[in-house]
Amino acid sequence: MIKSRKEMAAEYKGKLTTGGVYAIKNTKNDKLLLDCTTDIVSMKNRFEFIKKTDTVFSMKLQEDWKKYGKEVFEFVIIEEIEQNEKQTKIEYKKDVELLKEIWVENMKENELY
Repeated sequence: MIKSRKEMAAEYKGKLTTGGVYAIKNTKNDKLLLDCTTDIVSMKNRFEFIKKTDTVFSMKLQEDWKKYGKEVFEFVIIEEIEQNEKQTKIEYKKDVELLKEIWVENMKENELY
């Protein structure tokens, strides 16, 4: 049976995602740009597109991106967290952001951009 657009849209909106904390790692100096997202797969795809088009991902990386080139940067998943069926998207986003804060607190300042 073929689904209507309305059914597919409702299904997509109700889809649970896997998010988490990720880093853009500079393999030359091991510095990390730590961030979080509620959809880790989409963010990884976005990063790969940015590398392909040689566009700077973040102003914090701009100097090293120009200095070392896009090839030295990689996407690293630090920790994943799945959305609970009972969580709203807002609650889930807050949990992901809290996870990032925990990771940032445990990192040394000179390890981060």
